[in-house]
Amino acid sequence: MTFWKSALLVLSLALPAGLPLSAVHAQELSDSAREAMTTRIDAFNETVAGGDMGAVFDYMPPKILSLLATQSGLAQEELIAASKAQIELAMATVTIDSFSMDIDAATYQLTPDGSRGYVLIPTETVMTVEGAGGIRATSETLAFEDEGEWYVARIDEPTQAQLLQTAYPEFVGVEFKPGTMEPVE
Repeated sequence: MTFWKSALLVLSLALPAGLPLSAVHAQELSDSAREAMTTRIDAFNETVAGGDMGAVFDYMPPKILSLLATQSGLAQEELIAASKAQIELAMATVTIDSFSMDIDAATYQLTPDGSRGYVLIPTETVMTVEGAGGIRATSETLAFEDEGEWYVARIDEPTQAQLLQTAYPEFVGVEFKPGTMEPVE
């Protein structure tokens, strides 16, 4: 994978924006896990709402970041630095008008092999793009715990889901629905 393809993939995973599930059973989070997840998601929301898109790498699942670095041939720190520059460039003509993740409407699921629980959180981003007007992006954001920390990932595009399933094979077989975009006034 070329550097630019990797940078664009990182960009698509990092920026805010799934799910007929087969062989997955609904579960509930424990109170402590829900509190840890909510605290982490609230911090992520503040990061995005505050426009600090470069900081979203702190919330990206570590195996995805490692895989992207390997595919790009860069050290993780180099990949993050280059991707942050790409995000800043891409966001120069974009204003985030609102960003919300509806934790109360989130659904908890298990991977098909039962080894990992995850949460799908309805997410809405309203933005104004210079020259294009207002856009509402609606998707579901994936959240899951890895080594004691909660992480989030966009999974509303097939390349994002494939990357997730390569880095975390327990997600193979989970189908994520695509996100949608529509103009707003």
